[in-house]
Amino acid sequence: MTKYRVLVTGTRGKSSLVRLITAGFRARNISCFSRITGVIPTELSPRGLRRIIRSRGGHIKELQWWLSQVPQEAEAIVAENSAVAVEVQPLAARWLKPNLVVWTNLREDHFEAWGPTKEEARIALFAGVPKEVPVVLGPGLEEDGALLEFLKKNHNDVYFTKEKVLNFEDANIALAVRSLNLFGLNVSEDMIDHYLEDDPGRFRILKMNNGVLAFGFSANDLESTVSLFSSLKWDENNTSVLFNNRRDRPGRLKAFEPWLKNKQWRGVYICGAHPLRLIKNTRWVCFKDINDIVSFVNKRGLVFGCGNIAGLPFQELIAYEEVDHNCDKI
Repeated sequence: MTKYRVLVTGTRGKSSLVRLITAGFRARNISCFSRITGVIPTELSPRGLRRIIRSRGGHIKELQWWLSQVPQEAEAIVAENSAVAVEVQPLAARWLKPNLVVWTNLREDHFEAWGPTKEEARIALFAGVPKEVPVVLGPGLEEDGALLEFLKKNHNDVYFTKEKVLNFEDANIALAVRSLNLFGLNVSEDMIDHYLEDDPGRFRILKMNNGVLAFGFSANDLESTVSLFSSLKWDENNTSVLFNNRRDRPGRLKAFEPWLKNKQWRGVYICGAHPLRLIKNTRWVCFKDINDIVSFVNKRGLVFGCGNIAGLPFQELIAYEEVDHNCDKI
């Protein structure tokens, strides 16, 4: 059996963490095969990056298929638990048989499957944690008494990151270092950075003629989105919000509604699937192609994109020039 088997769970940041842990294994010359199910389903291996082409939407059984074709000589396997429905949460652990589980964070999300509260999200994600397997918890989860009690009853040894971190990126780096070093690999942040593949879905600021688009569409939950916007230090009065809506995720728009309504935004626009009910003082916009999006950003100056990434011309968007995170003038 493969020596290192890591299962990554949590509400947000799983794909980024898989990339970081994979880079750490590579830094130690360990043959690692990893699977990402985020923005672009991808396999990371000693052979390089390989996109996983789907004939239909994603399904948890894709993990079972992928594991079956990982070479027997692999020394490490890292995979996300991509399950949403509670009843299929345990499958990833059943197939991978992890000897380490890494839990990134706990946020309200997937309201249609889990319900609207953090308590329901906790129950859903915990269903995917196998008994008696060590668990590393992301920053902040050490204060979640209910989760710690669940893990205690499940006979999981629990480990925490030592650093107090201020942002999402630093939190994931600290979590990756802690996880790798539990295996005795003595990996540093610099070593991970040297071998790290770029994350195409990461937060970035894109220049589009006379405007900039803050690419925050991958942050699907409200808490992460608010944190990303705060990091920009943009004036709300000068900022237009662009929320990309998904027909199969109506609960996500509902969760964002108070934030979209209660700020003094320059404007709030919804693209993608037309919602059944428009939020007061918002407008729906239809983009036929990338040129429509660029024209929209160009006219409005500062645009903060959020909500969902599905349905957007992703590759065409990230091809635009990336500028400094604190860019608030063109």
